[in-house]
Parts: sequence; C-alpha cells; structure tokens
Amino acid sequence: MSFSELLNEYIQRCGLSATKLAEQSGLSPATLSRLRNGKKEPSSDSPLIPLLADAIAELSGGELTAESVCAELGAAAKLQAPDFDSLAAKLNTVISALNLNVNDLARSLSYDASYISRIRSGQRRPANAGEFCSGVADFVLTHCGERSYPALAHLIGCSEEELRLYPNGRLLISKWLMSRSPQQDGAAEHFLQTLESFDLNEYISAIHFDSIKPPPIGIHLPGSRDYYGLEGFMSAELDWLKATVMSRSEKPLIFYSDMPIEELSKASDFPKKWMLGIALLLKKGLKINMIHNIDRPFYEMMLGLESWIPLYMTGQVSPYYLKGYQDSYFHHFLRVSDAAVLAGEAIVSRHENGRFHLSRNRDEISYYRTRGEDLLSKAQPLMEIYGADEANAFRAFLLTGFYGGSSEFHNILTAPPVYTLSGALLDAMLSRSELGETDAARIREYVRHASEQFKARLADRCTVDEIPLLTWEEFGQCPVLLPLADIFSDAGLCYTYEEYFEHLRLTREFAETEPNYHCTATSAHPFRNIQIRIAEGECVIISKMKSPTIHFVIRHPKLRKAIENISVPISD
Repeated sequence: MSFSELLNEYIQRCGLSATKLAEQSGLSPATLSRLRNGKKEPSSDSPLIPLLADAIAELSGGELTAESVCAELGAAAKLQAPDFDSLAAKLNTVISALNLNVNDLARSLSYDASYISRIRSGQRRPANAGEFCSGVADFVLTHCGERSYPALAHLIGCSEEELRLYPNGRLLISKWLMSRSPQQDGAAEHFLQTLESFDLNEYISAIHFDSIKPPPIGIHLPGSRDYYGLEGFMSAELDWLKATVMSRSEKPLIFYSDMPIEELSKASDFPKKWMLGIALLLKKGLKINMIHNIDRPFYEMMLGLESWIPLYMTGQVSPYYLKGYQDSYFHHFLRVSDAAVLAGEAIVSRHENGRFHLSRNRDEISYYRTRGEDLLSKAQPLMEIYGADEANAFRAFLLTGFYGGSSEFHNILTAPPVYTLSGALLDAMLSRSELGETDAARIREYVRHASEQFKARLADRCTVDEIPLLTWEEFGQCPVLLPLADIFSDAGLCYTYEEYFEHLRLTREFAETEPNYHCTATSAHPFRNIQIRIAEGECVIISKMKSPTIHFVIRHPKLRKAIENISVPISD
C-alpha cells in the first residue's frame, strides 16, 4: 500500500476531516492535500510523518498509538519511488567524482548506454528504481578501487569501514541514491532567506559602486594568450574582465561555464576582484546573458544561484539553462564581449589541467560571438525577472500566464491579501499616510481590481493562503506593509497592530463564506520581505517587496518543486 493510500485509510477509519487533521498536525491544507493525492511523497525519515502520526493517534480517541502509526507510515514511505531529479543528480555526481566509465556501467546493468544518458539528464526513469540503484552500487564497489574509498565514503556520508562490509556497502550506496539529500531539503529555504535579506542599496554601498570609476580606455593588453591550470584560469578571467571594461563594447555579454567553482571561491583575493570586475561591467550599462549549468547536485546549483542574486537585482542579468544537457567527459567555458573572448576546456575532474584561450582578434571574436549566440538560442529561461521597468509585462503575465491557467493556488504571504481588504480599512490606512491623492487613487484602484479578479477565480479554483500570526513584540521588530509589489509601489503603507488583526479577521470571515478559499495563520512567519505564489504544477512567483521590488517567475521543475514542497507549521 502506498503512503497516500495508507494516509487516506487512516483518515477514513478514524472518521477524520482533512481540515481537522491539518489543524492538529500543524500542516497546511495544501500540504496535506498533496500528501493525500500522492503529489507529495515523503521519505521514510521525513519530519512530516511523526507530525501526522501524533495527530492521527490523538484524534483516534485512544484507538491508535503514535508509535504504531508512525511505523506504518514510515514503512509505506519506504515503498515510494525516489525523487528522480535527485537520483539523476546523484548518479551524475558519483560518475563524475569517481571518473566511472558510462559504457561499462551500462553493460554491467544490461542497459543501453544512451538510455543511461537519458536517465542522467532526467529524460527517462528506470522502471525499477530499487533494482537500478542496487546495480549501480554493485558496479561502483567493483570498479572504484581502494584509492576511491575515501572520496566515496565522504560523498555518501559514511565511514570507509562501513563501505568495505559487503552487502552493507552496497546497501549504503543504494540508499544514498534513492534518498533525498538533506542539503537539497534546505537549499531552497536558504536561497529564499538570502533573497529575503538582500538589500540592493546596502550592497551598492558596501562595494562603493557609486564611486567606482572604470579604468581609462586604451590600456594595452595582449591580442591573444593561452593560460593553463587553476592559477591561469583566474588570471585569464580577470584579464578578460579588464579588456571588456576598458573597451567601448556595448553588445550584451554571453557567459557559460560548467567548470567547478569550489576551488575558485577559496582563493584569497580572486572572488573580490571578480566581483569588482562584474560591478564595472554593470556600471558601464552592459547586459549579461548568463547560461547556468544545472547538471550538478541540487544544493550546489542553489548555492551558485545565491551568488548571482545581487546581479539579478540590477535587472541587467538574464539567467538561462540548457535543458537536458550533460557531458560526462568535457568541461567548457565561454565569455564573449565585443572586445575579447575567453574560451576554456578541461576534462571532467581534471580542472587543474585545463587550457584557456583569451583573444582580442576580430575574427575570433566574430566566431565566438556566433557560437555564443547559437548556444543561447538553445537555452531556456531559468527565471523570468520583472522589475519596475517591466510593470506592464508583469501585469499581463499575471492575467494570462499565471491566473489564466487551470491550477490551484498556494500562497505564502507576509500579510493578509489585498483581495480581502475592506474599503473602510483601506481608507483608514491611507488617511494616516502621507501619500498624495495620485498614489492613494492608484492603490484603491489596484485593491478593487484585485478583489474582483480573485472572486471570479474562486468560482472554479481553490486558493490556500498562509499568513503570519505575529505577536506584539514580533510586529514591532519590523514594519508590516500592505502588499503592493504587484504594482511596484514603494509607498510603504504600514499597518498598525490593530489594523493588521482587523485585516486578518476580515480574511477569516471571507474564508468562512467561500468554500474554495482557505486561510491558515502561521506562527513560523519565515519571511517578512518576500511573498511566494504557487500555481500547482506550473510555476512559482517569488515577489520581493522592497530593496528592490522585483518578481522572479520560476518554471524549472527542480526549483519549482523544491519551493512547492516548502511546509510552514500553522497555529489557529
């Protein structure tokens, strides 16, 4: 019996309502719904299982014990299929880290090598995941050799002695492949917290952006040069930045790299010099088309994206990725401007032996510009980013691309939604403010339209809102603003504590009259400066309220699923 089937059986057996179980367990109705319909499949060690077990036991009136329910739900969870995105990422990691031969692996498993490649890229799933992972584990232990045991033990989080005990080693590797990585569980939350706390104005001040002066144009740099190894790579990157900054180049830049970056981040002064170079490019007004490499473990990909947050906020960086791309043997590197190109290559896991070619030759620049544009034409947007300059485009997207679909919606908010706000309460808030009549009229019109459109959507689609429940002390620590990010308003219309709870009361009353609307109050209140809107199975909008006001639309399955699966405890 699957986890969802067992959970529904418990609910029916105990005569429970989904609402009551959600309240007792501290899960949102949206999370419980995904668990019941099988859209969310927890691992056997998921913290959701004991929460559900305690709640079911409590509501059963003594018929069941939390221990027995937890054991049965945990056993059912073990039968679930793995997170296939995670499995593909881990398979790529172990092949790359141990330099395994994919053709030999395919023969060992009696698979076609091209089918293994499609599993690694996420295009296919093994019919029997458990059997597939056990076969990979056997191959790894047979072919990796004694010298690879320390790296393998570190990779899967066990000791070398445990690996050497057959069949224990095979089981450990198989379990690691099948499980969801703890780093992956927290990577999305860490990304969101970084996004929440980032302040573009503070960042600009910290790097003295306003006082940065590009070096004079015309300083002589070599026409072409080759660089070797990690030290050479860092020198090549900085020389390319110098050549581009000191030029009259105006065309958008193209960045691509699937080179590992861990060693570079440890260098004493390279990261600071690199960031200064990027700041100078932005100071010149240059646009950057960044093609990210996502063929890596999820948490590493998220950490890489975090380092680009300051650049996304400027509105001058467009992020892309190559769908289904992975290369088991070669690393590639490309930087293109109208002043210089930098192209690099290396063998996977032999980055220190790489070669990097910098050129200011016009023919080579033309060749690599065409190559970069061809690569960009095959890339997909990793995120769609809307700043104040794209306000009209964002409004059109909301009407047709987001709310125009057939999905149900799940929102994690910083305050009660504007569509439950009464005219009287809005007037009271505006009367306290120092806003002019033009700004006040704009806000009134936005609230009116938002309310009308939301009520029309409720006719056939369900919405769940999670709203923070703040104590007096918590409310006083940080102003709570009426959410106006959709109209890119920097009015800063703040609630009083009494107004906040009046709006929360209005929202709860609205939920009682609308069967397709559910409101839960969370004491966790993880975010104060970002709101998350989820169109189930389609896309996610992360809206930053201020510093600056900006919206990120995410469709990429890995990122979208990670954010969809964020659970916030509730109290009512």
